[in-house]
Amino acid sequence: MEKKYYLSSLDSYLFEKVYECTIRKEITLSDKHQFIIGTITPSINIQNKDINKIGMVNRYEGDCLIPILRFPCFVNVLIDPQWGFENIDWHSVDLRNFQFIAICELYQTRENAQKHIF
Repeated sequence: MEKKYYLSSLDSYLFEKVYECTIRKEITLSDKHQFIIGTITPSINIQNKDINKIGMVNRYEGDCLIPILRFPCFVNVLIDPQWGFENIDWHSVDLRNFQFIAICELYQTRENAQKHIF
């Protein structure tokens, strides 16, 4: 079953409005970081490219993404402009190879995301 959340940010103009975020993949990396890949609606435009697939890693050490235990969940949002998170050896991946684009919050409801309810 796909998990659906709502992504927005008080810190990033790119995510000022609310985006629907469907979790497509959950990965625990070799360094024990938890990484989730999601698709967002609508897509965002970065460097004249429409991007709808994003990666997320927890913003704060100790916060859990798999599963998300507390909302809002603070995440660093990454993109992979070269490969779109496809054909990656997740056992040896280095998160520094992805492009950081924003600090955001994942919410359970659109209303909470619109009002930034903590």
